[in-house]
Amino acid sequence: RSRPFYEGLEYPELLPAYANLLVDADDNLWIQEYPDPSNDRALRWWIYSPDGALLTQVVTPPGFEAFDIGSDYILGVHHDEL
Repeated sequence: RSRPFYEGLEYPELLPAYANLLVDADDNLWIQEYPDPSNDRALRWWIYSPDGALLTQVVTPPGFEAFDIGSDYILGVHHDEL
């Protein structure tokens, strides 16, 4: 029932630069790109060291919500149609 409502929404021309900021167990800053409004593509995270150096990028599946990041894991929930 709500599909026509959401399809009729007008999205802004510009989106925010990022959607989420997290700090992992090693004090690295994780910056999540802002998701596409359709939420149908993978999300990219940029990981920066405490001194501001870019360490790497990580891609998570669409619908994944991260809650905790350790030195060798990402804990979260993957939301799908079920």
